[in-house]
Amino acid sequence: MFGEWTPAFLSLEREQLELDRAPRGGFDPLDLAQAGWAIVFAAGTTKEVRQALEPLVAWRRMQATKAGVRRFAEFEYRPGDSSVSFVAEYRTDPDAFDPADGAHYLLLVGSPEQIPFEVQYNLDISYAVGRLDFERVEDYAKYAQAVVARESSAVAHESERQGKWGVFAPSYDEVTKRIHDDLVVPLLRRFDRRPVRGWQRLETLGESASVSRISEALKTADFLLMGCHGWGLDPADPQQRKFMGALLDYDGQAFSAADIDPEVDLGGLVPFLFASSSGDSPQFDESEERVDKKLPAPNAVTARLAQRLLLQGAGAVLAGVGRAWTEPYSDQRKRIQIDAFEDSIRRILRGYPVGFAAEVFNHRYVSLVASLAVLLELEQRSDRRVDRDFADLSCELQDARSFVVLGDPAVRLPVVVEADATKPRAGSGS
Repeated sequence: MFGEWTPAFLSLEREQLELDRAPRGGFDPLDLAQAGWAIVFAAGTTKEVRQALEPLVAWRRMQATKAGVRRFAEFEYRPGDSSVSFVAEYRTDPDAFDPADGAHYLLLVGSPEQIPFEVQYNLDISYAVGRLDFERVEDYAKYAQAVVARESSAVAHESERQGKWGVFAPSYDEVTKRIHDDLVVPLLRRFDRRPVRGWQRLETLGESASVSRISEALKTADFLLMGCHGWGLDPADPQQRKFMGALLDYDGQAFSAADIDPEVDLGGLVPFLFASSSGDSPQFDESEERVDKKLPAPNAVTARLAQRLLLQGAGAVLAGVGRAWTEPYSDQRKRIQIDAFEDSIRRILRGYPVGFAAEVFNHRYVSLVASLAVLLELEQRSDRRVDRDFADLSCELQDARSFVVLGDPAVRLPVVVEADATKPRAGSGS
């Protein structure tokens, strides 16, 4: 198997692995009575927070047990538990999900200090995981009540509708130019060739990508892909907690939590924030040895912008933890990472749960780990060093791993689901 190493061989190996990126079959991801839903409270979660979330918990319990089979659970995460020890304690199989073993959708409740990012990442490989982390009890209550109100109304009125989805991508330096030219524009061309029925697209690109346009888009769109810089601040800066991860527009102006109209109801919007620290800021940057410095965050925290979006009516937020890398879609294999973005967006627009859509990146992460193992073994069995390929794979792997869902992973847009949305296509996924 490991003959003479060639870039073509490695590329073929990766493409073959890509064929298996679709989530496992055997259950309907739309039906919680089959897929199951569980809530995971950090140890020490107060009674007040638990009570605040009860409307959402009761709603999911009803959905997950309506077929007479128990697909609902409440768990507790204890400090120091790994994803493996957590799963083992509740007697589910960490290697292959079977609906009979428990719930596929897991909602973590707690800060990244209480339930670490690493646990969320690793659980996300086999499950569809989201997180709620607010600073006030009433914020948990507000989110829970809003989700239940939207979904109970949608059950009675769901129909084919003209939705709006948009993209926001300034282009003014090397990084934003790569996001604009190598990710967003090629994605738009793909959706031009194969549009999702029932959706109107809004574009805010280049010089038009301003803070004011972000505000407009939030009020009109059902789904938004926003690719830009995330604002990084020094730990000593008194504004660090408030603005870390804010989105930067074409002129370098920041769009932060404070810029969201407190009176606006985002109505279940799902934003996909592709920007550094747009979701959370880990205490240590996993890319530290490559860039020789720590990400400027004194503690692991949830970004204020993402929190505020959820409190203003966003159903869930897809965002990045730590540094976002643009290399994965800016080299000769740019198609591979673009596929993951395209497939996840198509699932969201087709009405599948956000956690299910995010699994495209989770399965991509697994395939990249396998590719990395192949690469290292190739190096061991040959005299040729593969440092550049190793570096490229490492960046791709970190990007795929660090996308997280903030909010309930079972949330979805109220649209009619297309029947073929879960079918994998060669080299791509759904």
